[in-house]
Amino acid sequence: MIYREDQGEALQLLVQADVVVVCSHPDGWNLIAVEACVVGPETQRLILSEHVGAVELAAPVAEIIQDPSDLSDLTASPQSAIENGPHAGIERRSLRLPTTGEWWVAIRNLHDRSSRT
Repeated sequence: MIYREDQGEALQLLVQADVVVVCSHPDGWNLIAVEACVVGPETQRLILSEHVGAVELAAPVAEIIQDPSDLSDLTASPQSAIENGPHAGIERRSLRLPTTGEWWVAIRNLHDRSSRT
């Protein structure tokens, strides 16, 4: 667990990680996934659950896990990501991050959808 006073350490871990796995069930935009996408090197592998809101942003440069509860899928994904290498022709730096307004609209839409179910 990394606490607020250790945010510099958390940032260093994201920058240095070879593989970042964010396998949450429904989880808004998920700042860890977005931050890893922004600060991680091109060689870093990003693995996301399809339920993470950041998948809309990072799918072109990430491996997507369909069901984060499926242990075989979850354990196979890091090895697959390492073996397959970076996604061809797509640089992380070319991904467009949402504006603050877009971010709030997406959060509101997610809330609206979840309150209807």
